[in-house]
Amino acid sequence: MAYRYGKTSRERLDSCDDRWIVIFESLAEFWNIAIIEGERGRGRQAELFHSGESQVEWPNSKHNVTEDQKKLGKKSLAIDAALYFPVVKIKWGDTKTARYFGGIVMGFAKAIYPETTFRWGGDWNMDNDCSNEKFQDLWHFEIVE
Repeated sequence: MAYRYGKTSRERLDSCDDRWIVIFESLAEFWNIAIIEGERGRGRQAELFHSGESQVEWPNSKHNVTEDQKKLGKKSLAIDAALYFPVVKIKWGDTKTARYFGGIVMGFAKAIYPETTFRWGGDWNMDNDCSNEKFQDLWHFEIVE
């Protein structure tokens, strides 16, 4: 069963690098997914940094795209997404579901774009050991460039 993104998720997905669009459209063939965030503006980045939900200030997040970058056609290299459940929506505190989803996304990403380096917020140092991370952002995925 193929799923369709709702208006908000679609807008957020469209603010992301085209590789994320291809990956998440492929994922939607099999899973119901909510796009939590794509491009993040200066104010939103400051809010998340000051609340401790982001470790970096504007414009250092892969979610951030400056006006100069936009003129060059650049879009967000990061995406926050989660499995979507009809009754409970997103299982925010469910780390098992987040890790399951992280594996799915990373597997699809590497299968579709084997030459691209992707990073997941559950394994920032990309050593395949998720137990050694101090900051976990399990719904976060980014392209490393």
